[in-house]
Formats: sequence, structure tokens, C-alpha cells
Amino acid sequence: MTTYATYSDFRGAVLLMIDGDEVASDIQPQTIDLMISLGEGMVYTGSESDRLGPLRASSMEAPLAAVVASNAAAIPADCLELSAVWFDPSKPLDVVPEEEVRRSLTVGGAPVRKCAQAGDSIIFAPTASDGATLRGRYYAKPAALSTALNSTFTRYPDLFLYAALYASAPFLGFDRRIPVWQSYYRGLLAQANAQERMRVFGGSRLRVRTR
Repeated sequence: MTTYATYSDFRGAVLLMIDGDEVASDIQPQTIDLMISLGEGMVYTGSESDRLGPLRASSMEAPLAAVVASNAAAIPADCLELSAVWFDPSKPLDVVPEEEVRRSLTVGGAPVRKCAQAGDSIIFAPTASDGATLRGRYYAKPAALSTALNSTFTRYPDLFLYAALYASAPFLGFDRRIPVWQSYYRGLLAQANAQERMRVFGGSRLRVRTR
């Protein structure tokens, strides 16, 4: 695994992989920055057209604290996906589709069991009390690599390298490289997500939770 001290080092590595050892390149730095940005987006949100899921790393998790008003709590602007949410830490909520929550809306003091994303908010069933604080964790989208090399990048630099290369190929006319770079990216993404699961379960067998 290669490491990079600065964003400029990483940009240089992407350019080297594209252009080889040519002394001069006609690819502008702004173009490389755009390809890196597209690759970042694919890492964090997945690629629907290629049926590639996103990376979900523990280094992307951030604490959640949001106050309920009218049965809704605001979702942080950088939220990619909820990880775990609760009002009572001993009773985490089930995150379900919005229609399931709306079918279960009731008022009357019953404990909240479910939540769902509705636009830029999280809604609850049964109805949550105004002023209650929803807590938990969520996967936050890191700041752009061009502003700082974040801990997720440091953990999986090769994944971001091949994401940038894979994203660049169609725009630079490297059709023959697409399957190669896609294959490397797929493999690195699968390895990264497998490693993240190992961080959680430590090699133990998964168990189905009964209700």
C-alpha cells in the first residue's frame, strides 16, 4: 500500500498512472482534480450504473444529536447514511422505509421503535415527543481530499487511487483501461468493506437477532 504525505503527492500518483513516465503531460491539474473528485464521490456514494456499493468505514462515523420538533429531527448536512440511532441507548431504533413509519404513526406516549428518512429529516413511529434528543452515529461524508487527506483516505489510499483512475477513463478516452481499472477498484472496495466488517465482528459468526 502506497502512502501519500500531501494531496499534491496523490495527484501526482494519479497523473503518473494515467500518463506513465512521460516528462510532460497535456493533462491539466484541474482535470486531475476533477477526476479525483469524481472518484471520491463513487467511493462514498457507490455507483448505481455499475452496481457498486459505497465504502462504509468506521473512520467516517460521526456522533448524532438532534432535537425533535413535530415528530422530526434534522439530518446533518454531511450525512451519507445512519449507522445507529436511539432515544434510549439500550433500545436502538429500527431504521426502515418512510412508508412503514407513516403507516405506524400514533400519538399517546408509546415508546418510539422505528425511524425513517423523510427529505432532510428523520421521522418516528410511534410519534416522538417534542424536545426529545435523538442520539446515535451516522456515516459522514469527509471533506474533499483537495482540502485535507482524511483518515479514511489514509486507511485505504489505493482504493481512492483506482477510483480516480476508473472515473477518469471514459473522459480521457481510455476505453481499454476501463475493465482493468474497474476490476482493481471493485477488488479494493470489497477488501475495504470486508476489513471494516472484521473491525466490528472480529471474526465471530454473525447472529440473527430475534424479537
